[in-house]
Amino acid sequence: VVDVVMYAVHLLAHHDPTLVAVVEACRAHGVGLVAMKPYYGGRILNHRGRPTGITPAQCLSYTLDRPISCVVPGPRTPAEWQEALASTQAAASDRDCAAVLPTLPATFHGTCTYCNHCMPCSVGINIGHTILWADQGEGGVTEPMREWYARLPIKASACTECGLCLERCPFGVDILERMRMAVALYETGP
Repeated sequence: VVDVVMYAVHLLAHHDPTLVAVVEACRAHGVGLVAMKPYYGGRILNHRGRPTGITPAQCLSYTLDRPISCVVPGPRTPAEWQEALASTQAAASDRDCAAVLPTLPATFHGTCTYCNHCMPCSVGINIGHTILWADQGEGGVTEPMREWYARLPIKASACTECGLCLERCPFGVDILERMRMAVALYETGP
């Protein structure tokens, strides 16, 4: 029934059990896998306004080393296109991402990457999606964003602050604070 699946495949999802399951299911059933967001929307390359030292060549090499059909890098500028194209000619040492993988938790410490390693939530909150919308809402909440949040079956206000998610988070995110932020942005009025 399904011929092709598009899914985000990037360095930050390296240990994500969902990604592993998607890749394996596609391989087992002969379904093409189109890898999206190898730069994670640019967040892997630049974090908190500073370059991370991780290169497009490393990101693309990591993604292309998975059993995928193709990768959609999504460059936004001609310069980003040139970087993506240049990565195909990069030396093997410049494409190697093995040294980068162990540094990711320190580089992204305190920043949610929506990997869902914090799950399952004891009350059923989709933590990754909730934090994603809290992060996006900090720049201003639009009516479509409010409508999307309203469709969440379990809202951030259901959080009991049990702390289980904090123990599981590989990036040291203050998940409880992010839940409070989601409540403030989406549940306390416009």
